Amino acid sequence: MENKRALTQQLIGMIDFMEQQGLMDHRFRFAYSLKEGNGVSFFADLVYNFGTESQDTLRDLSSLLSQVVVNYEDIKVLCMKIKGASAGIGAHRMADACGQLRLAIDSQSREQCKSSVAEIMTEYLNLHPKLETILQLERRIISSRP
Repeated sequence: MENKRALTQQLIGMIDFMEQQGLMDHRFRFAYSLKEGNGVSFFADLVYNFGTESQDTLRDLSSLLSQVVVNYEDIKVLCMKIKGASAGIGAHRMADACGQLRLAIDSQSREQCKSSVAEIMTEYLNLHPKLETILQLERRIISSRP
């Protein structure tokens, strides 16, 4: 049986580290605090869904940009989706990269869009292993006894 307090301290330490590294902002810690009123699995579900949705959206963006004719409206919808999710969870560097994609969409530049999507992907890939660690810790906390 794992010590719930020790796991929680480890998770908080990971959140501190991610904030210090500039990967996440205060919204991530706030999202963690919301689990108290929204159920024990709220935060784990949020982190998992963010990761899954981000991967799906990045795949869809890449696919749209590989089409012969680029539909910038569809790209804009996906851009706003991933930007909102990123900003909402506190992944501000991903959200900032999405802002660059939005400018590239307005310019209707396929190459700038591809470059921006690559930057979003880089930010996501940098964040992903840390989110996986957070998710594993949170699941261990949920399954541990008081």
